[in-house]
Amino acid sequence: MTHAQPPIQVVTSNQGLTAWLVESHSIPMVSVEVAFRAGSAWDPKGREGTADFMASLLDEGAADLDGTAFKEALEDLGSRFGAGADKLDVTVSLDSLSEKVEESFALLGKALTQPRFEAAAAKRIQEAMLASIKRGDENPDTIAGRAFAKALYGEHPYGTLTGGTPESVGKLSPKDAEEYHAKHFNQANMVVSVVGDITPEALKELLDRHLAALPAGEARNEIAHGPTTPAAQTVKIEKDVPQSSILVGHLGMDRHDPDYYAAYVMNYILGGGSFQARLMQEVRVKRGLTYGIYSTFQPMPHQGAFVVKVQTKNADAQTSIDVIEAEMRKIQEAPVGEDEFADAIRYLVGSFPLRLESNSKILNYLTAMQMENLGLDYLETWTDKIEAVTLEQVHQAAQKRLQPDNLVIVVVGAHEAAK
Repeated sequence: MTHAQPPIQVVTSNQGLTAWLVESHSIPMVSVEVAFRAGSAWDPKGREGTADFMASLLDEGAADLDGTAFKEALEDLGSRFGAGADKLDVTVSLDSLSEKVEESFALLGKALTQPRFEAAAAKRIQEAMLASIKRGDENPDTIAGRAFAKALYGEHPYGTLTGGTPESVGKLSPKDAEEYHAKHFNQANMVVSVVGDITPEALKELLDRHLAALPAGEARNEIAHGPTTPAAQTVKIEKDVPQSSILVGHLGMDRHDPDYYAAYVMNYILGGGSFQARLMQEVRVKRGLTYGIYSTFQPMPHQGAFVVKVQTKNADAQTSIDVIEAEMRKIQEAPVGEDEFADAIRYLVGSFPLRLESNSKILNYLTAMQMENLGLDYLETWTDKIEAVTLEQVHQAAQKRLQPDNLVIVVVGAHEAAK
């Protein structure tokens, strides 16, 4: 069942800049994402948090505008600007009324090509990052996530904490932001996605006027290799809280892995968010150990993660972990039932249009499709690829892609949380 995808136009400007555009004139708005493969995986050693620091400074003044003037200009136009980093990318977003898109895009261009990185703003952002780290030190989920990344990825760039550490963030200065920007913000490392009330011709002019000043660059940043498989381990972190935050998982797969779609279906059956998923039925419905539990594959270049997340009473932590391991083995040992399989395929295919119900969701897909080289037809063929998955392939994916004997387990809670 092929679903019609929004028509994607590949727009190339006179100066050779490329953007993917979904043209829609239903509302007078234009949304833009400019992403650079420059996330925390490329943070300099000892200066973790640099990508996030630099991104947070992009609306704190650019070209002839200081931070106050830049933000006032956005407000006067009724535009929204945002920037942030994750492990792989720094993404800058802009939402503008179509009648103000020229002025708004000009501000975007200034932020990307001529950021000011002023000392006062840098100090304020640094203090905000340190405060965020401190708040995270009191949040069991955040503590668990940090520990899980360290245990799973070790010294690999995927283990870098995007928000940094108190020590690394404390070292950051405007010079760090300037050098990071100069190294990574170039056309070769960039993708541009646009959705809304704009024509290809108008977009070409905006690209040339406001982004062509970026250096050409040589090639998009790439992760050279995947992480080393960690040893099975349980990390227990003492925290005086009524519920334990638990992460259970192991290394996962690349989005281009031939098993990806079969593993996607298999994970939906195991714990992929549905109330009928096996983990939800076993851990919540039958045993009442939690309000919610889910599992997911987080695809990354080479290898991402497979992770199960659950919160439960401290005394029930080990029981929950035991059930997770048992359900992983169960789905490996026997093929899922035909009805269970058919229900999963039907839901995944039927719910797919909801993924494209807003401009922001389409925009996110356009960026991911470009960054991960998924192809122009990715959205159009996704449901076909799900429907092509067979029951046997799901069983094989469970056997090949789940590792219940090699789990990284993190438990953050009171002492009785784990045996």
